[in-house]
This record gives sequence, structure tokens and C-alpha cells, in this order.
Amino acid sequence: MKRIVTFLMTTVLLITVVLSEASVCVEAKSAQISAKDTIQTTKERALQWLQNNQNANGSYGAERIVKDTCQVESLLRDMGIGGEQSWLITRREELSELATSDNDTLARVYCATGDERYLSAISKPNADGGLGLTAWYESDILDSMLVLEAYLRKNRTDGGYSDEINHILEFLGQHQKTGGGFAYLPDMEADDLLTARIGTLLLACEQYGSADIQRTAITPMLQGVEQFMKEHPHTLESQTDFEAAACQAIYLCMQERIKSTKDWEIQLQALQSSDGGFFDNLDCTIAAIRLMLAMEELNRPRIQVTGMETELSTYTACIDYDTEVEVSSALHYQTNFGFDGLWSVELWNNGVKVSEKETPFTFDEEKTESVLKTNFLLHPKASDNYQIRAFLCVNEEVLFDTTEDIRTTELSVGELELQAEAAGDDKVALNWNNLSNPYIRYGYRIFRSCEDGEWETRSSWNGDEKVKVLNVYPSSSYLNTWLTSKLAKEQVPAGKGLFEVSAVHILDYNRSPNTYLLDKNGAYKYDVVYFGACDSNGLKDISYDAYVATKAFADTGRGVLFGHDTVTIGYGTIHLNFARFAEQLGVKLKTDMGYVVSNKAKVVNSGVLTSYPWKLQGTLSIPQTHAYQQYTGGTTKATVWMELTNGGAYDKETGARANAYLFSRNQFAMIQTGHSNGQASDDERKVLANTLFYLKQLTADTSVTDPSAYDLAAPGRCEITDMTWTDTDLNVTVWAQDEGTKYSYYVQAQPQSSQQERFVRTSQVQKVCAASGIRGYAVCVKDTEEPCLEKEFGEILETEGDVLSLQIDGDEDEMRYLHIKAVDWAGNNGEEAVYEIPAKDNTDCLHTGYAMFADEGITVYGSSVELAGDVYAGADVWMLGSQITVDGSCDAVGSLHIYAAQVNMGEQNELCEGRSLPEFGESSLRQLPDVICTEGSYTYRGAQLDVTSICSLDGDITLSGSGLRGCGLIYAPNGTVTISVADVEYRGSIIAKRIVVQGSSLRISQMETEE
Repeated sequence: MKRIVTFLMTTVLLITVVLSEASVCVEAKSAQISAKDTIQTTKERALQWLQNNQNANGSYGAERIVKDTCQVESLLRDMGIGGEQSWLITRREELSELATSDNDTLARVYCATGDERYLSAISKPNADGGLGLTAWYESDILDSMLVLEAYLRKNRTDGGYSDEINHILEFLGQHQKTGGGFAYLPDMEADDLLTARIGTLLLACEQYGSADIQRTAITPMLQGVEQFMKEHPHTLESQTDFEAAACQAIYLCMQERIKSTKDWEIQLQALQSSDGGFFDNLDCTIAAIRLMLAMEELNRPRIQVTGMETELSTYTACIDYDTEVEVSSALHYQTNFGFDGLWSVELWNNGVKVSEKETPFTFDEEKTESVLKTNFLLHPKASDNYQIRAFLCVNEEVLFDTTEDIRTTELSVGELELQAEAAGDDKVALNWNNLSNPYIRYGYRIFRSCEDGEWETRSSWNGDEKVKVLNVYPSSSYLNTWLTSKLAKEQVPAGKGLFEVSAVHILDYNRSPNTYLLDKNGAYKYDVVYFGACDSNGLKDISYDAYVATKAFADTGRGVLFGHDTVTIGYGTIHLNFARFAEQLGVKLKTDMGYVVSNKAKVVNSGVLTSYPWKLQGTLSIPQTHAYQQYTGGTTKATVWMELTNGGAYDKETGARANAYLFSRNQFAMIQTGHSNGQASDDERKVLANTLFYLKQLTADTSVTDPSAYDLAAPGRCEITDMTWTDTDLNVTVWAQDEGTKYSYYVQAQPQSSQQERFVRTSQVQKVCAASGIRGYAVCVKDTEEPCLEKEFGEILETEGDVLSLQIDGDEDEMRYLHIKAVDWAGNNGEEAVYEIPAKDNTDCLHTGYAMFADEGITVYGSSVELAGDVYAGADVWMLGSQITVDGSCDAVGSLHIYAAQVNMGEQNELCEGRSLPEFGESSLRQLPDVICTEGSYTYRGAQLDVTSICSLDGDITLSGSGLRGCGLIYAPNGTVTISVADVEYRGSIIAKRIVVQGSSLRISQMETEE
């Protein structure tokens, strides 16, 4: 708020507040409450003292009659009780010589009379900005201050801010002492009263000065003045301090630095003499009156409102949808009194006011801003055009008004887009776009199918949050203990830390269900409500109000689990309100009496519910329980997950039985936990955890993780592309495809208001293959292709790259088969594949190092004989021809008979030690490329013979013709190899019991050994 400005010197007292264009000032129309009777009385007595001490001619004082009279008449003039009969005005002609008098007197008389002749006679500021007594005097502080006061009086009346004021301020700033005070003369100490009086003028200058002059002159001087007054405080008790103390107090009132003037009021009352004066002194009495006026002004009820900003919660309203609009106005103000105001807000439609709300309020003197709120409910049509008009009123006067438009629009909802991808460790990450808007709040449900099977809802767990469960128990609450205590075998809590359970007794829930279901903002606090668990449910049904509240909870897509003997209508457990959920559960209720007790439950269905957080399968051990009047299966709509093993009653009409331990439909489920009153086996606690997890089917999030996307598919059949022997191992290059399990997902966006069903949105279907990856291979080696038994397969072996290294035992020459199947990380086994294992041969069949090797003798006849490789005979070697070349050694156990015109060969050794004929296993021989392998003799005749490898295990090999070409191995370990061909060119080895070769041109070269 702008400060109240008081001029002391010539007693100019400004009692109005200067306002900017953006603010409004309102005074209280009530009596000035803070002008207490004590101040009023004290002030009136002081004024009476002035009147009693007035001279007979109307003047005041004696020695300084003009100065004293100016002080009094300025005071009276400011209070509105002076006038044309004042001494200074009636003696205007006698004082005409003042028109050429000193600046001191001219300034004082102008402030007392307002006669501008005196103001215009004041000399212009000197070059330093200040003024002296006359135009020929050096500038001094007192005269400059008196003229500044006169100019401020003029400028307050006429507006503006004269250059003379700026000059004087610059002068004063240059002569302010280091401690912040002002002195009458440069060589004097700072004067307390003079400093305080200049301080009040500087506060007045703040009202009118420019930002630049405030920053460069006014603000620095005020900081110094305040520091000086803090270090030189004065009290009202003594006459010598009184004027300075009063002036300091006025300064504080102008700045509104004090909360209460009570102490000053008491002091002034105590100091006033019986005749009304203060210390029987004119200056002190005037100072006291000035202080009381400043105190009255400070305590005068007033308010300055600088603005009102109005905002709406929405600026659009959807056609045909109720729209609540919150209107909020922020009021900016300052006040010293608790003014009453009225905030009025009107709703207009097509130029017609259709509603109005008024909010009375009180401006808080401890604050500078208040926020007021109200709301309207719109029912927009296509032709509507709304406006919100807000008004701020004080004392029936409108201070501010605002208008805000609301646009009507057609509501549209986009498409729901789903993204799904495998996230490893049996997880699939699902993400979709958020469709919620100010008019429709969506919850999302997730649906999944496995291998294009039936669609089923699944938990909307996001991978991190707790599943919040409200356990409505009939006698004792066991659920939290069941979920948080450790399982005997696994040594982990049954709930695996996934749940947050709250509990309420059913009677408390029946009285006020929404107290427990909803938070303070009206939003649901839980994902699942579980009713149970106790035999006959403690003979307690839910109330009708509880049924309505629970149904509303479930209608949003949230889960409800019913415990043992809840949903029944038969003798002893007639729970009519629970039974209202039978249709939504998909169960048929009957009133028969019988039931069969069982402590075993078998898993008859698999899916999301049986998958997480525990994988449930087979037969489970549970405390004794039974199904009572709940028929499922057949044509009923419930999905049965687990059945009691002892069977149950049969319903011919539907084909259903009363033997389900756990069944569900959408977001509803029923479990027979509770017959044994507080008992729960480890298996049953796992089932409860899975079921509660499964029933968390609604989320406001836009991403969840499916943690139960298990790989259920067997890997594909192994494919072997190579089998190669090393010295010790068989290296098998193998590959298999991990087929994985195909999961399909879609998300449904469900409005949380039943009136918005047409805005249900369903995403596209996304398919994800959950493949755990090939872990390794299980192998079995047998001498038959017949399938292996499971126990015959060894441990799972891992490949290095795509090569599997195997150590194969047994006879190397036996025919053996590799049985192999792929195993994935989920433990699924692929189809068994069977491959023949190649024989292991330490001697390379095609790289023997021999051109010829005979266990007995070798005979070669030819015109030109060229043998590349060693020659060995277990008896004699006979070679006859024109030219014989052996690129290698020629060794014989017997004798060497070499006859030719030209012989060129390496070492020739006779009578050598005998050597074993190279033996090759049949399986190795049969692996040779394009081999002809027989048990008995083999004969090949023709003009041109193309030969690769020929093997006769027990017979002879005979080749005859005009030409022979080829490469490989000619092998007859138990017979004779006879070659009768004119032109022979063969790359390979001839190994036999006996060798006979005859022809014209014979060239046989051993294959080079492979690196």
C-alpha cells in the first residue's frame, strides 16, 4: 500500500492515498473506529490550548511571530478549521513586503496560506541544486528543506514533479553525513529533529518521484535516515526530546512500521498538562497534535485493492456432457482493517443470466491476497454460448469486474494404440496412449490369449506397484498373515511382497462402505475387495448399501473375491445380498442341502491365474472345505480353475457340478477358503496370492508388465549341417529354432461413468512371441535309430557358437547314431532327431602317402611308368618298361626287379621289414565321395573308364579298357587289383593284397595331404 504522507514543517498533512490506475482505494463509511475517545479528547484539549494562547490580533508567538503563526495556521488549515479570517490572510497587505523577503519566510507563508505569490517569489535553486536564505546566499540544508516542502505542497495540489524538487534532492544527497543524518551547517553534528523532518519529506517524495530519482537519490537517503534514527532514538518524556521523538514517531506511522499506537496514546495523555498544552510550549504542542493526526491516519480503516484475476478450471464445455466449471478469483489488496466485501459470480448463456452465486468475505489485514472459489454445473447444447462474469464489491461499490468466455465443443476420443514387446525373463511390456480428458476418466483393462486360444483378462500390475486389497472379514482377519508369512518349502512369503492389505469388519463396512472404499477426493483406494474367510461367513451377509457400493466398485473394472459360504441362498447361509452377484460370477445357485468335503484340489485349467506369482499345477493340498450350492461348468459362464477331488452334486439342466474350489468370471472370483476357520495350507496361500493378483484388472496407468508370458512351446527339430572328428571329439554343427509361445494382447479403455459407455475404446491386437531361447542340447548315442528313452539322454550340453563337442565311446568301426533334441531355457524339449555318426579313422583314406601298397607282390608292365608316392610290397616288386619313374621310395620285403632303359626313382630298399596293410572301417570307406563299395569282387570294363573310389572288402577288383581317369582309393585288402588299360591317369592310392598293372602309359600319383 502507498504510505500515508505527512508534511511537518509548514504542517502540510496529506491524508489521502495516491493510487495508480490499476488500484482502487476505499475508505470505511463507518465511524473511524481507531480514532479512540482518548486521542480525540487529548487532541481537542491541545487545540483549545492553542486558541487560549493566541495573541489578541490573531497571531501566535512573540519574538518569531511569523514563523509561529505559520506553524499554527498550517496545522489548522490542514485540519480544515483555518480560513479566510486567519491572521496571515487578513494582514496580507501589511505583509506585502514579504514578496521580496527571504526564502525561509516565503516558503513558510505559502504552506500556511496557499497563496502562490509567495511561492513564485522564492528564488531558483543555486548551481548545486540547493537554496540559501536568498538568491545571494550559499545553499544550506534548512532553507533547501523548507522550499522542498513548499514545492511538494504545490505539486501535490497540481500534480507532476518539478525539476526544482529533483535539484533539491540531489543537493540534500550530497550533504547527508556519513552516519545518515543531516546538519544545519557542514561543520556541525547531525541534528536529530532536522534529520527526522527531512525523512518525512523523503517519504512524501516517494509518492511522486520517478523510478530513476528514487533509485539514485531518495532510496539511499532514506536508508541513511533510518540507520541514523535507529542509533539516535528519542522518547516523549522530556521537553528537549519531545519534538524529535514525535517526528520519529510520525515517520514510523507514515511507513506503517507499527501495529499499535496504544503506548503513544497513553504517554501523550499522561504528558498533557491540565490546560491542554504540552510542556507549556507552542512547538511541543503542535508536534503532539501532528503526532495524534498521524496516529489517527494510521489507524483509519482503509483498503487498497490493486487487482482481481479470474481463472476458470476449463474454458471449453463438451456438448451433451455435464461440465463442472470452477471459478477462481485472486484478489490483490492491502488493508489495515477487516473490511467486508462481496464476490459475485454470474453465469450467462446467450446473453441471458441463468445463475448467480454470491460469496461474502472479509479482507484479511494479515494478507495481501485472497482466493475465492465457486463452481457452476453446465449442461451445454450445440447452440450455447457461455460467459462467466465476476464482480468485486465493497460498500456496494463495484471495484473490479471480469468476464471469461466458455467455448462449447463436440467431445471426441481418439483411437487406443497398443505396443507390446518381449522384455525377457517371461515378461512382456505393454504400453498404450492415455485417452483420459477433462470429461472422461478412463480405466484400462488388459486381455490376453495364448496361441490364439480363448481371451482372458489379466492383472494390470505395472511391474512395481503393490496390489491394494481391502479384506472385509466376518470374524477375524487372516489374509495379511497368510500373504506375509513364509512358505515352509520356498522360505519366501506367499505374497512375495506384492500386496498391501487393509482390513475392516463386515459390520463396519455394511454401515458405511464408501468410507472404506474411497479416499478424501472420492477416488477408489483399492484394486480388489476380498470377502472372507470364515465358515458360513460368520453368518453375516453384506447390507444392501454395501452391495450397491461394491457393485459400483466392480463396475469400474476392479476385482472382487468372494470367500467360502458368501454367495449362497440355502439353509443356514442365506446371504441374499451376496447372492445378487451370482449372475456376474457366472454361477448357478441352488438351495440343496448336501455337500462333499475334500482336502485336495486339482488344477483343471491353466492360464494367467495359474501362472503368477506362483505356477500352479497338479493336485494341491488344502484345508478341508466344500462347495455349497454353487454350480459351475456345463452351460454356466464361470471359468473353473480348480476342482475339489471328491466330486459334488450334479445339475441336469446346466450340466454343472457343485465341486469348484476356485472359479472366476471377468473381475469376479470365488474361492472356498474359510471352511476350516483360519487355516490355510501353503498351497492355498499360493492360490490366494495368484487370485488376488489376477483380480487387479483395472489401472489408470498406461503401461503394465505381464510377468507370466511363459515359453510353453517345444523348440524345433535339430538340424545338423556337419559332423567332423578331431583326435578325441566329434564336433557337431547343430542348430534348432526356439519356437516360443505366441501371445496376443489388447487393451480396453473403460470410462468410469456408466453414462459414457459409447466412449469405450478397444486397441488393436498385438502379438508377441515369448521365446526363452535355446539353452542347449540333450544327446544320446546308440547303435540303432530307434528313439531313445528319456532317461537315456544325458545332461544338457551347450554349444560354443553353433558347434557341439562330443566324446563318443565304443568301437570306432561300428555303425552308430546320434540322437539329439534341443532344450530351451523354459525346460521344453524339442523333437528327437537321429543322425548317423561317421566312422572315426586315424588314417586318412585318401591321403595314405602310397601310390601302391601290396600285402604280397606288385607287378607293373608299361612303356612309360610314372608313380608319385611311395611303393611297398610284402614280397617282390617287378617293374618292366622303357622309362620308369618313382617319385618316392620303393621298398620290398623281397627283391626289387626294375628293368627299363631309363630308371629314375628315390630310395630302393630290399629285404625290408614287413608292414601292416592299411585298414579302413567300412563306415569310413562308405563316406568316401562317389564310392563303390562291395563285399565281393568288382569288375569294370569299357573303352574309357571313369573311376573314383572302389572298395572290395573280400574280393578282387578288375579294371580293363583303353583309358582310365579318376581319383580316390582302389582298395582290395583281401584280393588282387588288376588293371589292364592302355592309358592310365589316376590320382590316389592302390592298396590290395596283390597288385598287377599293365598298359602303355601309366601315371599314378598320390593325393597331397590336406593342411
